[in-house]
Amino acid sequence: MARGAVIDGGNEGSVITLIAPDITLSGFTVTGSGHVNQDLDSGVKIEKGADRALVEGLLVTGNMHGIDVHGGRDARVVGNEIVGTQHPHMNERGNGIYIWNSPGTLIEGNTIRYGRDGIFSNASADSIYRGNLFRDLRFAVHLMYTRDTELSGNISIGNHLGYAIMYSNRVKVLHNLSLKDRSHGLMLNYANESDVVGNLVRGAEKCTFIYNAHKNLIAGNRYEGCDIGIHFTAGSERNGFTGNGFLGSRNQVKYVGSPDLERSVE
Repeated sequence: MARGAVIDGGNEGSVITLIAPDITLSGFTVTGSGHVNQDLDSGVKIEKGADRALVEGLLVTGNMHGIDVHGGRDARVVGNEIVGTQHPHMNERGNGIYIWNSPGTLIEGNTIRYGRDGIFSNASADSIYRGNLFRDLRFAVHLMYTRDTELSGNISIGNHLGYAIMYSNRVKVLHNLSLKDRSHGLMLNYANESDVVGNLVRGAEKCTFIYNAHKNLIAGNRYEGCDIGIHFTAGSERNGFTGNGFLGSRNQVKYVGSPDLERSVE
């Protein structure tokens, strides 16, 4: 159902493009972007120079990408409902929120359904992605080359994968829920010096998968009802592992490798 006024892009390009600083968009519907993925056609695009944008309370539906934070600094994307496309090939859909090279972004309290990834953050830093709800996606949150960022209090339900931290350093993954995500609840892939604390993963194939990830703290998490509780492989070393709970998984811990590794804390 539409919310307030409706801005319709007529299925061409991006519907709204912000190019100046300190703009607020609040309380209406954005629909009808183009569907050219390589052009990043979006409902709302926040370009370089459009710093401190506030996008709040929108219904963003029927677009390729929902909101594209593409170079604008210190953007705030708060309390929006984003409904993505349902192309039968998931990789040909757009992302709910795409962040590229946009430090200081706050993504909070959004509901994101359908599309490819809920939040896809690439080559960005110093941001907070907090308190969002994700359903019916490939990845709820997908970080690539993202550093010094907090991912906290989010809920992922029934996605292919919950939280994918890839080629990213010093990420804080705190108090998130992954409920019945299909393959992995949480994945660290070439992720280093991160804190994974207080998360609940329930009912995935692998609650947590750690691949070539080093010097991470994995503490106080609860892994429940998965085929594998936690799976280490590909030389993941110097990770501190303490206070985690394993309940009712077929395989609680799986380690693939030849060296003897110490994973406890103190």
